[in-house]
Amino acid sequence: MSGWITRLNDAMIDNYTASGAWRNESIADIAARLVIEKPDMLAFIEGDRSLYLGNLVTKARKIAAVLATRGLVPGDVVSFQLPNWLETAVINLAGSVAKIGGSQR
Repeated sequence: MSGWITRLNDAMIDNYTASGAWRNESIADIAARLVIEKPDMLAFIEGDRSLYLGNLVTKARKIAAVLATRGLVPGDVVSFQLPNWLETAVINLAGSVAKIGGSQR
């Protein structure tokens, strides 16, 4: 569909899933689970700034909600380019949250 060629096949998917290497979880799924378990977990450090998981997820959900009001629906592509800043982590998670329709989780 996208024009990309991949070596991935059904047997590989089955093997990776059976081994536990692939858990069929998105980054948004993992963040939603972890924020309940460890909201005070340090997620990122950039120079003298830091970001804790609870704050990261809250900010990402707010951006995801804005993306939804702008018409983004699950399955849409979210693309951006930034240096490795804290904001990049927030936007990356927001795109994942929005793509699964989870801005209100």
